[in-house]
Amino acid sequence: MSDVHDSPSLAIQAHCCQNLYEPSEGHSDASPHDTAFPGHDTFQNGIIPNGQPTTFYTAATNDDIDNIKSHNSKMSGFLTDAYTVNSCKNADGVLDANLYASKTQTQPWRPSDSPRGTDYTYRGNVAAFDVNWDKLNDPQNADLKARLCDEDGNLKCAYGKTEANTHWSEGGGNQYYINRDDFNEAVNRGIFEYNDGKALKEDNGTLTRRRVSEDEYDAMNYHRGKIIDNQLSSCPNQTATSDIEKAHFLNQITPDKADQINSAQAAEGNYLCKPDPAYNYSQNKNNAVSGELPAQGTANHSTETPIVAGELPPATQNEPQNDNAISGTPPDQAQDVGLPNTTAEGVTGKDLAEDAAKNSSIVFAPNTGIT
Repeated sequence: MSDVHDSPSLAIQAHCCQNLYEPSEGHSDASPHDTAFPGHDTFQNGIIPNGQPTTFYTAATNDDIDNIKSHNSKMSGFLTDAYTVNSCKNADGVLDANLYASKTQTQPWRPSDSPRGTDYTYRGNVAAFDVNWDKLNDPQNADLKARLCDEDGNLKCAYGKTEANTHWSEGGGNQYYINRDDFNEAVNRGIFEYNDGKALKEDNGTLTRRRVSEDEYDAMNYHRGKIIDNQLSSCPNQTATSDIEKAHFLNQITPDKADQINSAQAAEGNYLCKPDPAYNYSQNKNNAVSGELPAQGTANHSTETPIVAGELPPATQNEPQNDNAISGTPPDQAQDVGLPNTTAEGVTGKDLAEDAAKNSSIVFAPNTGIT
């Protein structure tokens, strides 16, 4: 998959971050059912004009913030914007982390050493990164600028709405993708400059979060497994018999599939970017809105935990811990599969329904390096 992740099309790279897991050198026991984000969002290749004031946001743990400040960023490359963040604030400017997670389809999280029965929650920070154009345009950073920007110096990104992973939440927020390695290197060089003043934190009262019960999480995870089962069962390759063979076929980027991804257009909305003219998109109404933000106080702040549709499967030991694209950093497996969601404290697992049917425990492959 490494050639795909080197594709000049960030829309293709973002698409592949939502592929089904396959065995890799670092994770020889990977299973398609370990995949936390099997739904493929629609991404469009975009550009942010050089010099345009721009701030990206992503959910983060305290460890993530420490890594960022020590120039050891390990974030996923999936981001959102102030438009989405502000829509999740109350009239006092406090961010509802559960609403933010719902709009960005973030997977609930808990430390990997938590005992069975421990509630889940969402990350306690939303980090902010300002694009420092002076540093990006500095000749000393010409190597990284060549990877981040087009020939005119405009910042490249993939963008769209969170829509396809409704097992975690409703979605509908803006999302962006910048190559993970390039993003982290840019953070470490101060090109994507962490802004502590714009960050939202539980520690200083600018963010609140509520617990997600283990039963709620299991219901979400059950429906995640059903999505994966449906994808595998509908694989058109009749010669593929195992789940791994089917996943490999479904993950392949053929020329026709690449053309399909690159011609897709994001849902209309207020984005930081505009369509990349290099891909000859038809006229659309995506708006670059560097300061056009919704009024605060529009968030729906229920004191109840999120409601998940569907029946709860039998209890199981399976607890995949990959985290949402717009929250955190990628596990080691993402080096080969390009996963959007991650957590340094997480583990991956297999499908809940499958586990219940087998009435057996699952051995988890550890995730490392994240949010």
